[in-house]
Amino acid sequence: MRVADPQLPALASAFGITVSAAAQVVTTFSIAYGLLQFVYGPLGDRYGKWRVINIACFACATATCACALATDFFWLLLARLGAGATCAAIVPLSLAYLGDTVPYEERQPVLARFLLGQMTGFAAGQLIGGITVEFATIDDLERIVQAMSPDAASTRRPAE
Repeated sequence: MRVADPQLPALASAFGITVSAAAQVVTTFSIAYGLLQFVYGPLGDRYGKWRVINIACFACATATCACALATDFFWLLLARLGAGATCAAIVPLSLAYLGDTVPYEERQPVLARFLLGQMTGFAAGQLIGGITVEFATIDDLERIVQAMSPDAASTRRPAE
């Protein structure tokens, strides 16, 4: 989610735009992410949380691939919009899934590990983004993210 923040100067340079214009990739992702969380709750209730989470992971990985393949800034914005829209399902539905499947007495340590993983992922995104801006290109960064994303989509459903 936060991987693009340190990349803004590199994006601005690559697309020949200002840094403030490049910041639209963060804004576009964030707005789609925030607004579509309201949509995924009812979808998860109707079609199953685990199914919607897996579809969203696959769609987010696909949108991330589209970011790496974007030939101009407009297409990058559309791909980031898609990434934010699909990523919006993952955390809220995962929390709801844990609430549905983990017994109340065991829930606290499970939620702690889950949230620790989320916070670590957010921090690692900024770290990876900052490192790649120094040693690689934005395309290399998108390839790293897309290489890691399919792993999330291919997870097996835990035994209930």
